[in-house]
Amino acid sequence: FSGNGSNTLTSAGDADVFLAKLGPSGTYLWSYRFGDALFQLGRSVVVDAAGDLLMTGEFQGAIDFGNGPLTSAGDSDVFLVKVSP
Repeated sequence: FSGNGSNTLTSAGDADVFLAKLGPSGTYLWSYRFGDALFQLGRSVVVDAAGDLLMTGEFQGAIDFGNGPLTSAGDSDVFLVKVSP
């Protein structure tokens, strides 16, 4: 992801996706917002056996997880992103 994350997240418009990491005691570590002025929604987050985080959801417009924007082909499209620890 670009940047170091911030504990203040501001929407780019409609609904946006966010991802946050908390320490074992609930202490804030980092957070990121993803999406543009259209609709983006995170649906599910899981951690695999290697400790990688997998997040899925849907989006309209464009969403960028750090490797360049994904642009929807129309109404809503699906995303799946993997985040290493």
